[in-house]
Amino acid sequence: MNVLGILFDSKMQWQPQVQLTINKSKRALQAIKLIRKYFSKEQLLKLITACYYSILYYNSEIWLLPTLNPQSKRKLLSASAAPLKLITRNYDRSMSFDSLHFQNKRATPTQMTLYKHALLLHKTYNDESMSRDWTDMFFNQQFNNRATTAKFYNTSNFKVGNNILSNRFVILNSKIPLEWLNESMLSFKIHCKRLFLQ
Repeated sequence: MNVLGILFDSKMQWQPQVQLTINKSKRALQAIKLIRKYFSKEQLLKLITACYYSILYYNSEIWLLPTLNPQSKRKLLSASAAPLKLITRNYDRSMSFDSLHFQNKRATPTQMTLYKHALLLHKTYNDESMSRDWTDMFFNQQFNNRATTAKFYNTSNFKVGNNILSNRFVILNSKIPLEWLNESMLSFKIHCKRLFLQ
């Protein structure tokens, strides 16, 4: 089932969606390859971010799960590194995908997952319109009087339960100081960029 460009499979495991986004972003990369000689490296990075990564990570808050199939994770990492090969000086095939991302100051899919889930946590914690998610989060939270960071349980009984937002917050365990959640979204984003994307 296709909803607003997101492909839902029957088991909500997201392999078809991962392949769909990779195929779409590859078409954008072909266009960038044709015009890359007219841009500096800094301009190309902006172009890649706007025209490639925006497609690759479109609505990834829904489908880029921490428990995503390992094969899909590898495909995403490879796809995320593809445009960076174009702009990396002295690129050779021995370079790892992680080092390509680090050298070009671009987030890997794993880092992007952490960052986007952190933003979802802040929104759930502070947005009254997300009352259902807030309730789920509250009951999944590990409470401790001495705790200084947010911690959660995954209460899913089946794999499909990993899609529930409150169950996904376990990847942030012991990473987000509780005091950050009371700050504005702008301030919180700055903290999380430093924590996850640098």
